[in-house]
Amino acid sequence: MPGKRFIVVLSTVLVLLFVSTFFLPAQWSVEHTTVIAAPPEKIFPYLDDIERWWSWSKTVFDVEDPEPRLNDFKAGPDAMIEWRAGSRWQQATITAALPQRGVWYDLVLDEAIMPKMAILFRAVDGGTEVTWNCAWRVTGNPFAKYQSMLLESSLRSRIARGLEELGRLASEP
Repeated sequence: MPGKRFIVVLSTVLVLLFVSTFFLPAQWSVEHTTVIAAPPEKIFPYLDDIERWWSWSKTVFDVEDPEPRLNDFKAGPDAMIEWRAGSRWQQATITAALPQRGVWYDLVLDEAIMPKMAILFRAVDGGTEVTWNCAWRVTGNPFAKYQSMLLESSLRSRIARGLEELGRLASEP
């Protein structure tokens, strides 16, 4: 009976997928470093001012909403921006900002994935070394680990593109 065999195979595959989530890591992170031909004082405003941050970082996120929503804080801790990505609202909130070091953010991508993000910099010969780190822990929904695996791989190239755009803007006269 082919219908029964199909159901047994499908059930086995689903059980194996579920069980395998216990072997996937709960911690995920993505990091990319680049050197931008501009001094740190030209880069910091693109990290600390949430509207300027959005002008270059939206290339990293799956944005369909051309007009994000901002709260009352334009820069520094508690400045927040929300945007539509598919059917969900996502947001970034600045949690700390140090002009000599970098900016830290909390992201909300969905209920299961809420990364902590830092964009740090330091002066080097020829410009500023900028490192974007994004890390998150998956709790609750075990299938969010598969989602994290896909997110990790796609974020690598998108963060590199975002930093390239930051470099282009910060290097302009």
